[in-house]
Amino acid sequence: MRKSHALEFKSGWRWVVLAAGLLFVLIGLSFVAEPFSASGLVVALACGIFGAAGCVASVLSGVRATHGGILERGLMGKRLAVKWSDIVGFTIGQGGSKWPSSAPVLLLADGRAGNPRQAHDREARR
Repeated sequence: MRKSHALEFKSGWRWVVLAAGLLFVLIGLSFVAEPFSASGLVVALACGIFGAAGCVASVLSGVRATHGGILERGLMGKRLAVKWSDIVGFTIGQGGSKWPSSAPVLLLADGRAGNPRQAHDREARR
């Protein structure tokens, strides 16, 4: 099987989410180390699940350019795709937050520019 050729862009901020997820997992483990109590077990499970979900989300999130188009997977797991026929090009620009970050900006065939989520929302409204 041939490996797919895809360009991938991942934000540096995903490391913050990964660190927070690991912190929640450690907090959950600290409750397990205590003498058994039902409330401690509930807190341990909640922290562990929340932390593990954050870790998985940070690893899987990002933007990929494939043969079919641009695919975006956000931190909450929602996947969006924009076909190449709708895209003229793309650049890397300022991210959507006030914090320093960068993000891909799509140049669309209709003359607009935006991230994959904005392009998908425009396509859905048509």
